[in-house]
Amino acid sequence: MSLLNPEDDFVKRSIQSLKTGFVRLSFLGGLRGSSGAYHHWGLERTFGKEAAESAMGQVHTNVWLTLMKSRIQDLEKDSLESLGEIGKNNELPSDPSFVPTNTEGGTRRHYFFLVKTINQLLRHRR
Repeated sequence: MSLLNPEDDFVKRSIQSLKTGFVRLSFLGGLRGSSGAYHHWGLERTFGKEAAESAMGQVHTNVWLTLMKSRIQDLEKDSLESLGEIGKNNELPSDPSFVPTNTEGGTRRHYFFLVKTINQLLRHRR
């Protein structure tokens, strides 16, 4: 039996080991099926489907909001560290799955503007 709540367990056992915010968003987006529901076998087995899905959704929102509140310089650094794992053609992907269902006030438009800006900065570095 786990002593952690589902959200803390998910962060400790799955998210913490991922080194950058963009890699975390990629991982979280990959846990969502075409219906938008999150799936993680271990978390669902331990806490039940509903609690696991709720925890994954909240963690996704938290990771996304942390990036959305970051300085461009920090996002550029994060993206440089992420490119080997998630980037193609030395650019961050504009993947809609990176955006959580619950954006808690952030907007998809702002997120994609940040990705576009970072990609322009990365092109300028070359």
